[in-house]
Amino acid sequence: MDSHARTWADGLGGVGQQAGEAAARLQDLLLETARAELDRRQDRLSAEAEPGALAPEAAAGALAAVIADLGARSTAPFPVWAAKFVMAEVSAKIAQRQWRGGVLAAAGGEWATQLAARLDLTTNAATARAAGVLASLRLGVEQDLTEQQRMVFQAVLLGGVPIDVLALEFGSARSAIYKSLFEARRRLADRLAADGHGPDPLSPLPSAWPSGLADLLAVTPGDAGCEVTFQEVDTYVSSELTGGDPGRDLAAVRVHLVSCMACQQDYQGLLAAARASRLSGVGVHPDFLGSS
Repeated sequence: MDSHARTWADGLGGVGQQAGEAAARLQDLLLETARAELDRRQDRLSAEAEPGALAPEAAAGALAAVIADLGARSTAPFPVWAAKFVMAEVSAKIAQRQWRGGVLAAAGGEWATQLAARLDLTTNAATARAAGVLASLRLGVEQDLTEQQRMVFQAVLLGGVPIDVLALEFGSARSAIYKSLFEARRRLADRLAADGHGPDPLSPLPSAWPSGLADLLAVTPGDAGCEVTFQEVDTYVSSELTGGDPGRDLAAVRVHLVSCMACQQDYQGLLAAARASRLSGVGVHPDFLGSS
């Protein structure tokens, strides 16, 4: 652990005034990071959301998470490691204010109609191959998916519900929703292959297939998943900033960041924060690193 990280760890893990002062310093800096991230994600906020109110909530949640997780710090610089908790809190706060009352509506209705629209069959030539693919997918959804996988598939892929919103609806973690989505896609791809619609669902799709099918069923081997990606994203960002090759060293995280829009959003926010002077180690305010 470098001296700056040690200073923070000793301060936050201490008692009395020392711990209080360290927590107050970190709270201020997490608040600044939360404000910047909410500003970056302004287009995702609902009209009634007030970033000024959300930032203190996100910073407070992040501070609690940092203190609770001090024993599991990564080798990334302490400020970058701490900032990833802000990204997670901002995502949760935005999700709480999205899709109010609309999640179940997006996950309900006639999914086969939604599927046909998602695959653009209204404008596609209704070839026998396209009709066969759609019939195979219908059977796959009805027979091969669990109830939760079916709801996640319909809500996320057909209804456009962000996985963080659905996680709140289910009282679940983002990682569990993503796992259900990944498994649903894999099972449906397997169904297509079993029904003779391509031996390898990951290969380029024939032109006769409905447009949008590749995106709908895209699964990539070696996906780290949301939980591992959260654990490693600060190391990934630090490596990227210092000229490393995180795409090689953390290949499974790279695959996931391409596949999961929610984790990709958090990564982009952390990268933006880490490039700011107060996180990058270049021109850093001394209070942020806990130095004198």
